[in-house]
Amino acid sequence: AGASLSTQPVVTVQDAEGNTVTGSSASIALSAFSDASCTTAIATTPNASNTLSGTTTRNASSGVATFTGISANRAGTVYLKAEASGLAIDCSSAISVTPGAYALSDSEVTLSSSTVNSGSSVTATLTTKDAYGNANPSGLPALGSIAFTSSIVGGTGSFGAVSAAGSGVYTVDFTGVLAGAVTIGARFLRVQLRRARISP
Repeated sequence: AGASLSTQPVVTVQDAEGNTVTGSSASIALSAFSDASCTTAIATTPNASNTLSGTTTRNASSGVATFTGISANRAGTVYLKAEASGLAIDCSSAISVTPGAYALSDSEVTLSSSTVNSGSSVTATLTTKDAYGNANPSGLPALGSIAFTSSIVGGTGSFGAVSAAGSGVYTVDFTGVLAGAVTIGARFLRVQLRRARISP
C-alpha cells in the first residue's frame, strides 16, 4: 500500500471492433473500486486517503493513455475503472495490494473495559497499522521489542506476559491492585504509541 503499482495502467481507446482509435486524445480518469464490476468504491475509512495516489487523469496519445506513479493505498483486492466522456467505462482485472510498513501514528491501544476492580484484570490490545490504516502491516519488530506501559495516579497494578494474537495484534492483561487512574500505552523499540485510559 502506498507504493507505485508494479504494473502501471495503460488504457487504450478502441472502437466497437476492438481497433485502437489512433485519433483519440480523450481525457481518461482512473478510480479505485472493490468489486469486479467497478460499482462499489473503495472505502475511505478509517483513513480518508485510502484511494489512488498519483496523476489519475491522462490524455490519450494516438488512442493510448499511459499512466505512471499510480499507487493504491487500501490493502486488499482493488479494481481500477477507466472512464472518459462519451466512451464506455472499462474495469481492470484484480490487483492485489498488500499493507505497507507499520506506522506508529496509526497504531492504537484499546482496552476491554474502562474500569478495573482491585484484583481483577482488563486486556489491553495493541493493533498495528500502516500509514493508511491497513491492519497487519509489514516490518513488525520481534515480540520481545514490544512492551506495554502504564502511568498510574494514586494506584498500582501489574502486567502479565505480552502475547502475539497474529496479524499485527498484541495483547496483555493488566491487573489492578490499588485504586487509581491508569493510562496504558505500548512501546515499539522504545517509541511510545497511543494510550488508553482506565479508571479505578
